[in-house]
Amino acid sequence: MTPKEKAIEMISKQFDIIAKASNYKGLKKEGEKKFYTIENIAKQCAQIGIKSILNQYSVDSIYKGYWEEVGKEIEKL
Repeated sequence: MTPKEKAIEMISKQFDIIAKASNYKGLKKEGEKKFYTIENIAKQCAQIGIKSILNQYSVDSIYKGYWEEVGKEIEKL
């Protein structure tokens, strides 16, 4: 699986969980002008997963590079 495919898969899983748990299309934090869509929240959740993998485990350099690329692909989507 390419880093881009993995990024899409991770965001899709997060999106499904968020969408099932809510009946809204976005969030707006009190006092903020920024509007958080389910897509943006899913991307943030997926990035948290990537950071956790990279920080918590001793990732071989081959796999570390892969997960870093997945994180970059998430940012692009």
